[in-house]
Order: sequence, then C-alpha cells, then structure tokens
Amino acid sequence: MIVWLLACGSKETVFPAGLEPLGPNAAVFPVDASETLDLVVGADDAFDWANGRGNINAPLADVWVALKQPDTMVDRRAVDTWEVTFDVEPEYDVSYVVQTRVVDLVTIEYDLTWRQGEIDEDVVSARWQKTDGPSILELLEGSVVLTAVDDDVTSVEIVEHLNTPADENERLTSFFTDLWASLVAASHGEPLPVYP
Repeated sequence: MIVWLLACGSKETVFPAGLEPLGPNAAVFPVDASETLDLVVGADDAFDWANGRGNINAPLADVWVALKQPDTMVDRRAVDTWEVTFDVEPEYDVSYVVQTRVVDLVTIEYDLTWRQGEIDEDVVSARWQKTDGPSILELLEGSVVLTAVDDDVTSVEIVEHLNTPADENERLTSFFTDLWASLVAASHGEPLPVYP
C-alpha cells in the first residue's frame, strides 16, 4: 500500500495497489470558485507529462458519476472510434477497457484499461494505462484523484505520462483542456462538448 499526502490538506490517504496517483503534481489549485484547471506540461528523459488541478462545484458523488463514463474520459478530438468493455478487473469498483482507433496517415489501434475505486468517503482514485497496441506508443498512463472539499465542491488532480517519438506537449494540453471541459459538463449533468 502507498500512503500519499494529498496537496489539498494534511490528511494521509492510503491508496491500494493499482489506484495510487502516478506521482507528484506541479499544478496548483485555483484560489477562487471558478471551475478552471491549472495545467502544467513538460518533459523529462523518460516521457512527456502533464499535471492538472482544479475544483468542480459539484458533490464528489456527481463528479465520480462523470468520471465513470468512458465517453467523458476518451480523447474525442483525437480518436476516431472507440468501443468499451466493462468489468475487466472485478477487484476494482469500476473497470473498463477502451479499444481506441485513430486514423491519420496510418491507422493506430490501442487499448486503454481504466480502473477506479472509492478510497474512503472523501476520496476516489482512478488509473489508466495502455495495455495493448503498437510499440510506437511506448507509454500512455494517467491518474485522477477526486477529493471532497466540502459537500458542494470536489477537487480534481490529474497526471498523465506519454512517450512517443513526437513532442507531445500540444497533444497533452489539448487532451487535458478537453477532459476538463467534459468532466465539468458531465458533473453538472450537461451534454459533453462536441468537436469537429
């Protein structure tokens, strides 16, 4: 088990294996009540990365309902088609595989496996990772931690690591921006944004 000190407070949270956050988060939480995402992107020798933090003005239960919806989490701007298979890892509260297809100069197909779980009454954690697909997409993994700030506000922390031959900062920025818009909309029961 991993003990993680959440940045939003001094509470120590024990994350079970498979649901622990990917690592430190360089983003900061907004100080006002706006539902904005602070986003920091960068790269090191191992991978490109993105970190995001923000608050959604909705209860934890509502934000988790939004997080459970695969369409909320798919990079719909970049992906052409996807299929979802649920309950692939029954030891977690929620699990699914998203079989993804991207058609560009070449067609790339890969699977992302998601797992989510309630850590305690105030914290939900999720992890995803590429579990099948071409070696050109060497690494694709991420984590989301939802924490109840109070009855009506949920903090969200997102981390993603990506390793491909290309510079991925632009793609990571686009994905996090879209993911945030989708998560906020779904948390409020609104339709997901539509992209051309």
